Amino acid sequence: MWDHSRLLSRALLLISVLTLSGLHREWDQQPSCWSLGLLLTATVSVACAVSTSAFIVTVATVWEFLYSLTMFFTQLHAMLVLAYLVCRRRQLLDLVRRIADLDRATSAWRRPNDHCELQRKAALLCAVTFTAMFVWLGVTLTKELTHPNYILSARLPDAMLTPAWYPVVMVLQSFFCMCTLSLQVFFEVLLLGMADSVTAFTERLGTFCQRQISDQHSPEGSVTDWKDEGGDNSDPTPLPAYGEKLNPNTNKLTLVFNPEKHFNHDIQSSELMVRNLGEGETSTKPGAPIAWTIGSSSSNRDHLASNIPTECHFTEAPGARPTTVGDLETRLDLLTSLFDSVRRLADDNAEFCSLPTLSLYSSVAAGLLLGSYVNIVLYGEGSVSEVAVGFSVFEASMVLRLLIVSCAGTRLIQQGRQLHDQLAAVSWRRPVSARARFSLQQLLERSREPASLHGWELLTVQKDAMLSLFGFVLTYIVILIQMQVR
Repeated sequence: MWDHSRLLSRALLLISVLTLSGLHREWDQQPSCWSLGLLLTATVSVACAVSTSAFIVTVATVWEFLYSLTMFFTQLHAMLVLAYLVCRRRQLLDLVRRIADLDRATSAWRRPNDHCELQRKAALLCAVTFTAMFVWLGVTLTKELTHPNYILSARLPDAMLTPAWYPVVMVLQSFFCMCTLSLQVFFEVLLLGMADSVTAFTERLGTFCQRQISDQHSPEGSVTDWKDEGGDNSDPTPLPAYGEKLNPNTNKLTLVFNPEKHFNHDIQSSELMVRNLGEGETSTKPGAPIAWTIGSSSSNRDHLASNIPTECHFTEAPGARPTTVGDLETRLDLLTSLFDSVRRLADDNAEFCSLPTLSLYSSVAAGLLLGSYVNIVLYGEGSVSEVAVGFSVFEASMVLRLLIVSCAGTRLIQQGRQLHDQLAAVSWRRPVSARARFSLQQLLERSREPASLHGWELLTVQKDAMLSLFGFVLTYIVILIQMQVR
């Protein structure tokens, strides 16, 4: 099954092919053919947008004006997403790589199939979108395939109104519609992936807190150092790069750390102390599992966190019997370092998606407001029933897609609050150092405000925002009905 980063990478590759944009590669690494494809997509998009704008200006009836305006806002949102992703593709690819790195860093504390939630939501999102698209196309294609029955309302030059140009226009509009819907779905899947990945990482940090920090879930002695009493330093059990391991002497889980698989050996910092348990201090290039501590400097901690995990598969530890990351202060430093990495990822995700998220909510709000007027007029007249049904399905799909994204945002916030509650519930049965208590208090304060996605800080991606939007639209519909709009 695909994890979060792999699903996002595959989705990025698919949208890159469908839109001919080459988004899956950086500018300096892609062949020139992708640049030509992107130019073709941009040209077709601008041409379709201009023709729709010309139709809106010259249309005769009110419902056709509002119908075309609603579709135009949807097209603008998709074009904005494409331009935004093209301009910031380097940061997008970097975010996907960071999601993969943190997934490997926290893989020891994952629950089975914790990535399936994203796959189900992404599949539901695609099903809703393309079902609405097929219904809408079915309504459009039931009419006679001649001018002016196009997929999109458009005003064309007189030279293109001949039967010879009709299939050309239909092909270009079909390509534009495919790009528009694909970009909308991709950005919503991207929002889902970024929200769900941070949710999963936060949940894993909570599991680490329960198992390795609190005495309530980590019995005394379960995280102490151990060695083979018989002096046999060979360990046939594979050692993970980073995570938990069963102690055969005590039959309890211990936290282990393999520098050969974990560390960037070029790190040279006076604040980083690496020591081999029971054998005194060693250099910064040990060959055996070690215990380690980090200084209190946030810059050093950030530098170390950026080098957390390069490998997550199990491998044989070279040279010595594995030991554990033994003391509580070290485990708290480790938790803090991981929390910092997850929070920076969440903040960068929110910043990257803020403008398209605002555009998404704006396009849905405009579609609901204008579309409700169109549906009231069409159903009130009792005519153009095919258009009314197709447009209603299209509006319903917008609402359902936004609801799916909002649920993912709410789950992200709830998981952040749950981690804060888990940290607040930490207690120890034995005395601990003042530094350990201070580290926990710092972490507790920094986790007080949960991570979230937002639209330029004007709205937060959660179900409350959806309820507010629905309340506003329903009030507008009630006013239209009371005024007996026709």
